[in-house]
Amino acid sequence: MDLSFLNIFKDSYQVFVNIFIIIFIGFLGWKTLSTLIKKKLDSLDNSKDEAQTQRINTLFRILKNFVSIAILIVVIMLMLSELGIEIGPLIAAAGVVGLAVGFGSQTLVKDIITGLFIILEGQITIGDIVEVAGHSGRVEAITIRTVRLRDVNGHLHVVPFSEVTTVKNITQDQDYHSFE
Repeated sequence: MDLSFLNIFKDSYQVFVNIFIIIFIGFLGWKTLSTLIKKKLDSLDNSKDEAQTQRINTLFRILKNFVSIAILIVVIMLMLSELGIEIGPLIAAAGVVGLAVGFGSQTLVKDIITGLFIILEGQITIGDIVEVAGHSGRVEAITIRTVRLRDVNGHLHVVPFSEVTTVKNITQDQDYHSFE
């Protein structure tokens, strides 16, 4: 009697169990980091310096997105490896493609570098009223590449950091009001 069918089933069963474990550990890692970041953000909400809290809040949101993408890539690579696909050439190809994209997309690199400096220097934080690249409004979100502004008419402006040459932050540190 030929039992090779049972061996194939046993091997595929082990592969699916391993893939499930990889997904579970990836999800657990992502959930743990998300919880730690959320607890850190909640503890910062009680601090007295509003600008510092908003800056750290923005940086932690970007860190959370970066970590989520990194965990997703690692989980996908481990799953492909478990399915028998050689990931060494994939990693090498990703490196070459990343290098080509880095050279070819100077605007993207400029967006990211300018965005990092604007965020680290605290020029813009979520909730500020700013004027950048000819658009003004309240900052709704900041990513590593763009800033989203909602103007007084309710329009959403998504401005890439490569277009930002000057930042006029109306609400940072002090406010002025004119009235008669």
